[in-house]
Amino acid sequence: LYVIGNFTTTFRNHCKLTVCIMNFIFQSGEFYGSSDSILITLMGAIIGALISGVFAIIVFKWGLKKEKQKNEEIERKRISDQTAFLKTSLLLIQEKTISQSNYLIDFSHELKKRDFKDKTLRSSVALKIDGIKTIPYTDLYKIFISKNKDNAIMYNEFQAHIELLNSYKEYLPYLLDKFNESFNKIQKEFGEAILKFNSLFDEKVPNYNGLQPELKEIIEFWASQISKWKNINEKLIDNYRTDPYIVYDNIIKPVIDFIRSNHLESNAMDILYAANNCESHLKNFDHTRYMNRKKCLVAARVLIMTRNNLNEIIKNCL
Repeated sequence: LYVIGNFTTTFRNHCKLTVCIMNFIFQSGEFYGSSDSILITLMGAIIGALISGVFAIIVFKWGLKKEKQKNEEIERKRISDQTAFLKTSLLLIQEKTISQSNYLIDFSHELKKRDFKDKTLRSSVALKIDGIKTIPYTDLYKIFISKNKDNAIMYNEFQAHIELLNSYKEYLPYLLDKFNESFNKIQKEFGEAILKFNSLFDEKVPNYNGLQPELKEIIEFWASQISKWKNINEKLIDNYRTDPYIVYDNIIKPVIDFIRSNHLESNAMDILYAANNCESHLKNFDHTRYMNRKKCLVAARVLIMTRNNLNEIIKNCL
């Protein structure tokens, strides 16, 4: 505006000068009627105005160019800072994602073990991508095409990977909750079933002398198995009293096998029913362990694949 103002002022001054010269010519006898002199003066004024205007336009455009370059440099610096922040965040996420996937694999191995210990699945802070989510989508796009416009397709892939990790932030706690819920449910159900099974023993022992010979055999064998179970060295086996598998292996299954091998089913239907109920709950837990193990391994593979894809994006785009 300053330059345009100078141009306008200069042009106005030249016009005033031209009018003054023309008035002087018409009022002077010496120069009256000198058309060549008027034309030369007028052309000089026009040329001067044109030169001033062209110069003003050049200065104006030069100023705009410098301002544009300054703004572009500021934007490049801003995007560069955002790129460094994104790269650092992604490297941290990669490290934590591998840690989470390794934990899931280790946990799946724990689920292979035939015990009933409290297996707590933890979700890592690895998948907290809140920092990346603070970068506006427009800036993310600029980051990806800053080096190569062809990287625009990688931007879409990157967004897909981030959304996947974001979904796993919710999925892993869900997996944890469902496993712990099933663990506690089956543990409670087995506990109730084992109480009913033991109550049958407690009911029959006081009436031992009045029992049929076949039932006496069962009770005697049952008592021997309970005695063996109580003599287990608890220092060698953790949770030996509460682990349903140990109870099943040392008491329930031997009693079932004894009854069936001696063809005493008709004399011990209530005992078999109670024992089979305990066995059924353990089979349910076996199935739950197997399904959760598969889910953990699938989740671990997906996380590793995502980590590798992010690594390629870092190398090619950032």
